[in-house]
Amino acid sequence: MAGSRRRAKPPAKKKAAKKVAPKRQPTRLPNGLTLMQDKFAQGFALHGNATRAYLEAGYKAQKTIQATNREAFRLPQVYPKLFTVTEEYRKRYSSAVDIRADSILANYGAIGTADFADFLGEDGAPLAIKDMPQRARLAIQQLEVEDILVQEAKGDKPRIVRRRAKLRLHSKVPALDALARIKGLVEKGRGSRRGR
Repeated sequence: MAGSRRRAKPPAKKKAAKKVAPKRQPTRLPNGLTLMQDKFAQGFALHGNATRAYLEAGYKAQKTIQATNREAFRLPQVYPKLFTVTEEYRKRYSSAVDIRADSILANYGAIGTADFADFLGEDGAPLAIKDMPQRARLAIQQLEVEDILVQEAKGDKPRIVRRRAKLRLHSKVPALDALARIKGLVEKGRGSRRGR
């Protein structure tokens, strides 16, 4: 290959240096957090769900749910300022609601031990709300009362022939589960029982 010549490469062009804008620091609130971190702290203090608070604060769903929850449980070590602000919000929310612990336990107890006999009279007809025991009323989730009317003749005022009530109670299982956790019968996060 005597006559073939290699072409010489032209000199490489110099690339223009890209101008990189300095990274803008997010604005901090007086509590030391960014707006999104503050929204996260408020949401987490309100409902305790880290993933929900993360998304409500405006963060993109790039992280997995498990990673977000792991971070939430490490808040004191990883984000000390975020943790203290979250605790401040939690205290503020809990003081705004005037519910005592014994009242919460009483409600769970009423739901968990509700008995249909408390809602019926001796004749088997449903009792009026005012005649039901208070514990029974606490267990009611929904009550629909339907009057069956009859109008004898045109122009007559309709009269109630029969009254039918549909009663729906709160689910017992979550209430009993919450009571078991509060009383220490079930380990937190596990379904196993500690003792009998």
